[in-house]
Amino acid sequence: MRLTKNLKQITFSVLVLLILACSFVMGCASAPRFTRKPSQTYLPPSQPQRPSPPATPATAPVHNKQSEPDFSTQAPQPKPVQNSDTSDKDQPLKTEKPTASFHARGKATYYANSFQGHKTTNGERYNRHALTAAHRTLPFGTRVRVTNTKNSKSVIVRINDRGPFTKNLLIDLSYAAAQEIDMIRAGVVLVDLETVP
Repeated sequence: MRLTKNLKQITFSVLVLLILACSFVMGCASAPRFTRKPSQTYLPPSQPQRPSPPATPATAPVHNKQSEPDFSTQAPQPKPVQNSDTSDKDQPLKTEKPTASFHARGKATYYANSFQGHKTTNGERYNRHALTAAHRTLPFGTRVRVTNTKNSKSVIVRINDRGPFTKNLLIDLSYAAAQEIDMIRAGVVLVDLETVP
């Protein structure tokens, strides 16, 4: 009788354990499972960025006014003055008037046309149409009356050059002055020279 009773108790206990086990398995099977997709990654929630505090006077960048010139208040710089090339300009030298009258007789000739525009000794350019002349010693600017002894024609010229340096020639006249005393065809004539005020 005792054995039968014990077997019943054991059988009852086993059944209870089976029922409990089945209940546990069924509960686990019915519970939802969380599955992570392969392509998804877990990212922590982003925190809002805090605005940076404004720069204090101690840390604010200092603008150095002396490092940049203020062109609005500077006076305009004067342009450099270029030295003039006196070699290309007709600037006659200072002339001196003779203190005493001058008289002479000698042969006169005149400039060839090829000297037109050439620089004379006093810095002027030779102009065949001007009444000028060359003399070896008379000061520049001296006015001289030249008289052709053959026809008594005369012309007043201004000395602005040195010459002639050919022997037995007294004065070298411009082409216009030579025309005035009618010596173009002769080329060389005997003349009288006299300084005039």
